[in-house]
Amino acid sequence: MALTPRWVGLVYLAVAAALFGGMYVVSRWALTAVPLLALMWLRDATALGVLGAYGLATHRRFTLTRSQLGRAAAIGIVGLGLSGAAQLWGTAVTSAAWASVATAAAPAFMILSARRAPASSLTRRWLGLGCAGVGIAVLLWAPAFRWGVVVLVASALGWALSSAWASGIARREQVFGITWGALVVVTLVLAPIAAIAWHPSDTRWSWGLVWAVLYLGGGSTAAALLLWHRGVMLAGTAAGAMAFFAQPLVGLALGAWTLGEATPPALLLGAVLLFLASWWLGSRPPWAYR
Repeated sequence: MALTPRWVGLVYLAVAAALFGGMYVVSRWALTAVPLLALMWLRDATALGVLGAYGLATHRRFTLTRSQLGRAAAIGIVGLGLSGAAQLWGTAVTSAAWASVATAAAPAFMILSARRAPASSLTRRWLGLGCAGVGIAVLLWAPAFRWGVVVLVASALGWALSSAWASGIARREQVFGITWGALVVVTLVLAPIAAIAWHPSDTRWSWGLVWAVLYLGGGSTAAALLLWHRGVMLAGTAAGAMAFFAQPLVGLALGAWTLGEATPPALLLGAVLLFLASWWLGSRPPWAYR
């Protein structure tokens, strides 16, 4: 079967979601060495450098129109700034596994924030939204992590809004420029805050920390953002809702393997419910993308 644009978009989205899943595990480890806001700035500044080098090497267009700049600023402030800060703080107070599962509530918010409803039945959409609500309630039932889960769900809402704005990108040529602009905005906003809150000389640098920052900036931010925005443009937010569940799968597996994190029954049940929600909220199953 030939790869149609929707299939290609779905593959982009799944790869991006898997990179996001690894981000929670690496962030959890890196936050033991670098303060939260400093890690955010290092991640975004690294992503800006990687994306800039990629753009120069491939002769991409860096300039934006006024409307494109507004979209880039919104994605940068909400999707990368506020949502990113909530994601890191929630990861720090819970665990990589809990964070990757709790933010899997994003698909439900993506469907609610989409400009046009997906072409699925009304019953299927309500089943998906209801299942997502129950999944979030199960995660909130764990008293030790309750506030962390609340913040992570808020992060998922911010990411869903950002994805809805990304779905309005009209052409492939605009994906790079808008992603680049979003990173410029969030890096400039965070720079003075990070300068006040963090002194690099106080950090014990190691090759592990360097590789962590390179992964967070180059892999789970620069590459993942390009893939995610391109995928949403090709396949739509409903496909993003379906592919997003690669994130908690990777987060759970890597969290247990590398950090020794436990997976209590409430976490597994919440993950299953959010998986079912992602499935029902997709406009159509993967084999229909032809």
